[in-house]
This record gives sequence, structure tokens and C-alpha cells, in this order.
Amino acid sequence: MMNKAQATELFQREAVLFGDRDGIPEGRAVELLGAEAVSFAHRTETVDKRGYYFNGYGYGPFTACYMTLAGFYIAVTYNNVTAIQKKE
Repeated sequence: MMNKAQATELFQREAVLFGDRDGIPEGRAVELLGAEAVSFAHRTETVDKRGYYFNGYGYGPFTACYMTLAGFYIAVTYNNVTAIQKKE
């Protein structure tokens, strides 16, 4: 489990620059947090309709999809709640 400070530190260590903001490439986010947590963040973003958990930056035929800090927090929270559930 991670608290906010730990999650922020991990995000800052792993993030790369996309235009004018930092993000973690989606594939790397899956490696760090697991596919279920990243999928949950995607589903939550769709429900919230805020659209700031993921973004993309590209040129030509390729767009690099990345997770924002807000999305990272949601995925970490998913993992924390899952860990608590398994203990109880």
C-alpha cells in the first residue's frame, strides 16, 4: 500500500514530459500498478467525465498515451482498497 506522498514520489520518479506536463506512459503504469488498477482508472474517468486521468501526445500516425498524476492516484487507491479487502 502507498500513501499520497509515496505515490507522488513514485509518479515523479517515473514520469516523462509530454508537451507541457508530466505523465507516465500507459504501458509503464501497467507495469508499476497492474492492468486491473489502470483499467479501473479508465473506467472511473469515463464515469467522472472529467477527462484528466489519461491523455495522449503525438505527431503523425503515433500517439503516446499516458496517465496523469490524478489517474495515478486513482490507480494507487484501487490497489490500496484491494489490499485492505484481502486483509479483511
